[in-house]
Amino acid sequence: MEGIKRSLLFALFLIICTMVQAQRLTVQGKVVSKTDGKPIIGATVIETNQTGNGTITNIDGDFTLSVPQGAELTISYIGFKTVNVEAQATLNITLEEESELLQEIVVTGYTTQRKADLTGAISVVSMDEIAKQNENNPIKALQGRVPGMNITADGNPSGNATVRIRGIGTLNNNDPLYIIDGVPTKSGMHELNGND
Repeated sequence: MEGIKRSLLFALFLIICTMVQAQRLTVQGKVVSKTDGKPIIGATVIETNQTGNGTITNIDGDFTLSVPQGAELTISYIGFKTVNVEAQATLNITLEEESELLQEIVVTGYTTQRKADLTGAISVVSMDEIAKQNENNPIKALQGRVPGMNITADGNPSGNATVRIRGIGTLNNNDPLYIIDGVPTKSGMHELNGND
């Protein structure tokens, strides 16, 4: 009699597990770019309004995610428009470039490039934000606006400031190279008029 009860309980447990599993859907998909059809590596695929359930695409643009039946997925990637789709067993998603972000131009000390073509670490600070500050030294005005940049002032209102970008980099000279109107200089920008 005890063996029959265990068998029935085990069968009931299997039926419940099967019903719970049937309510889930395993989504397999691929995310590609609309412009060239190439796979997008590292695109975020999450269940909409469920930040804990998500994944990213692999080197081939493929992903696998288990979601409840009828769920909606949000696919996003930097420089591309975010897409929301209904979850299906197989998905092929094409992301369109966000043209406003990609056409932004960044002027570095040695060249002008589109933001989409940059390969190095570049931080952009709007001069409108700097102009709002009441600071004589433009270098001091950058404090807290560029990630990884530490500025130490000597206390003098118009004095020199020491700049370290991502810590100490070389043995002899750790000062950054300043390029002002196309002319390289090591003296810094504390001598410039803050209004310029």
